[in-house]
Amino acid sequence: MTKVLIVGKTKMGNGVCLGGIVLANCRSVRLLPQTGHSHPENTSLNVGEIWDLELQEIPKSELTAPHTEDVRVIRESQVKTLSMRKLKNRILRITDAPLVYPKQLFDNCLRFTTLRKALVYRYGSSPKYSTGFWRFDKALHKRYDDNGKVRYLYCKDDISCDYSDEDLVLDVPYVGCDAPLESIPHGTLLRFSLSREYRAGKYNGFWLQLSGWFL
Repeated sequence: MTKVLIVGKTKMGNGVCLGGIVLANCRSVRLLPQTGHSHPENTSLNVGEIWDLELQEIPKSELTAPHTEDVRVIRESQVKTLSMRKLKNRILRITDAPLVYPKQLFDNCLRFTTLRKALVYRYGSSPKYSTGFWRFDKALHKRYDDNGKVRYLYCKDDISCDYSDEDLVLDVPYVGCDAPLESIPHGTLLRFSLSREYRAGKYNGFWLQLSGWFL
């Protein structure tokens, strides 16, 4: 059994995707059920919990960058729950969460649409990982799209802007399970992830998502 700290729980279709860190070696893992890519919405695993997990490695020949962290969960037993403060401190001991500009996320492999949405192209340069921790020098401001889904905007002047504003740098969907904040202060520890392959119009690839934050 392997002790894993749960650091991400995001919406994925009718289920949820779980991300963790193996405490023994600080390895980042995306925790898949025995079949498929998503756990049921009522999964008992939550962010901030440490679990003893029996993990099954997926053959490297079946992994495609950037989704190289995938492992399957065979058996699970909860150990304990960390407070949000202890969770944040534990993550910061594992990663330095560098302060970056949006285009620097994921090894500068992101490409941006005209509407400032970001993705890694399916057949372009790709990072060898699909999740990570960073910090921004500007606040993120909540907006709702036409379908009522929550998105966060990064604007040049650290103030709220709209989708048509020339100051808009990044428009990223929020896929976490926690209640959204009106704004996320600059310098906040952020977790970003890349979606499974998805085509939107002429754009085919792995889309940038905001998974959560740690205040």
